Amino acid sequence: MSYEADLWDSFETVSAHARDGKKFCLAYSKFIDELSKLNKEYAAKLQKLCKAPEEDSGTLNTAWGSLKLELENMAQAFLLMSEDMLFKAKSPVEMHVKETAKSRKKTTDAGKKLIDSYTTAVKEVYASKDAYEKAMKQQELTQGEYDQLSTHNELVNTNKVTKKLAADKKKSESADKRYRKAVEKVTALEMKMYDTEMPHLLGQVEALERQRIEVMKGSIGALSSSIRTLSPAINGVCDSIDSNVGLISADADIAQFCAAKNTGKTKDSRTVYEPFSSELQRCVRPGGDPSPTPAREPTKAPSKGPAAAAAVTTAAASAAPLSVSRSMTASEVQRSQPQLSAQQSMPSMAVAPASGGIGQCRGLHDYTALNNTELSFKKGDVITILSKDPSGWWKGELNGHQGFFPSVEWVEEMPMAAAAQAYQPPPQQQQQPQYHPQPQYQQQQPQYQPQQQQPYQQQHVPVDSQPGLMQSSGPAPTSMPVIGRCQALYDMEAQNPNELTLTAGEILTISTEVDGWYFGENSKGEAGMYPKNYTQLL
Repeated sequence: MSYEADLWDSFETVSAHARDGKKFCLAYSKFIDELSKLNKEYAAKLQKLCKAPEEDSGTLNTAWGSLKLELENMAQAFLLMSEDMLFKAKSPVEMHVKETAKSRKKTTDAGKKLIDSYTTAVKEVYASKDAYEKAMKQQELTQGEYDQLSTHNELVNTNKVTKKLAADKKKSESADKRYRKAVEKVTALEMKMYDTEMPHLLGQVEALERQRIEVMKGSIGALSSSIRTLSPAINGVCDSIDSNVGLISADADIAQFCAAKNTGKTKDSRTVYEPFSSELQRCVRPGGDPSPTPAREPTKAPSKGPAAAAAVTTAAASAAPLSVSRSMTASEVQRSQPQLSAQQSMPSMAVAPASGGIGQCRGLHDYTALNNTELSFKKGDVITILSKDPSGWWKGELNGHQGFFPSVEWVEEMPMAAAAQAYQPPPQQQQQPQYHPQPQYQQQQPQYQPQQQQPYQQQHVPVDSQPGLMQSSGPAPTSMPVIGRCQALYDMEAQNPNELTLTAGEILTISTEVDGWYFGENSKGEAGMYPKNYTQLL
């Protein structure tokens, strides 16, 4: 079927359908715009959501970090899809409408003009035909009257009718000529309408409509292809997330937490009744030393204070090393060190343990003594522990002063290795150290490729501002224990004196670990700090 054969008499209907087709193309282009806009908004909101700062620990935190990063990858895929559909689906339709606008208008105008001319000519035929019929009827009436008078030999009246008959014949002949010309004009226009011009115009309109349909077919197919690109991207995201979910281990996380928080203390002896000694003027444990319990009731520790400082993270011996893979796209590994202004207070320097000291701890908050038997300290101060009491009140020494202080939620006990690092002999003249920002390590953002997997990296945290860490490089102290070994995954050039240059593949020792940084030695005996996320446990 075709416009020419089946719609030869419906050019106006065909033209209206072409106008509707143009309107549909414009509405479709607007639809693609809105769809692209929605995808961009979704991607932006998803990227913002993935900036959530909440963190956990252990394998659960690894999976959580991988989830956020992979969702960022998916957001990037949505952004690429939104741009792709504008280029492949919308542009061809708009180009078709623009390129066919002139020919479509020219064809429509020519068809309308031909139809108007034909309609006018047909009206002229009907009008001239009606005039011709009236003139012939009048001529025949006059001819009958003339014949009747001629029969009765009425000469006077016959002359009058003769003149009238001649005038009627002249009118009928003129009407006949107009009628014949109108018929000839309509005949020529009918040839254009049915045989030549109109079939050609209908063919042009049909060709434009076929072209429009093919363009729309390709556009919708391109839109489908753009959306289909999300499938492998989403599958890759889900595969990466699933691989990390499979590594979540409650046993490993609990073991890691216990290892990090274990104080190494033994259980205190059970509380017993201590009778009063008149000789010592105090209560004395039967068969033992005098009780170290303070004379006053301890002040209740704050229930809503800031969270304790970050604990040392040590992988449980029974936990398997984690190997995490992910797709890197919109993330950059950055290392930065904050500057401390001159107005910011520095924590007091640790003092050498007094005789009889059993350990050291670091203040988590500022504490002001309520009487002369208590010990005041600032956040970050390192206190020498002289004795501990089950009530939570410990006795300690700071800067030559001794007294009792609350331990629960006010201080964190330092491992012996960390306490040794925190100790520095008092200098002749204390000067506030200068802090300078470190250069950034930047990784170029690659295009999103779900098939390329790279190790998931946690944020590279600077260590120079962490209290209690070694501030100089060089061979590790002989007293530093080795708690594990790891292998470097990437090359890294040390940017500060306290850092250790890494070469991918070399084996390193681990002596301590704080906030994502290890302290240890390489095979050359060089010691320093290096980022945990550049290594893999052995």
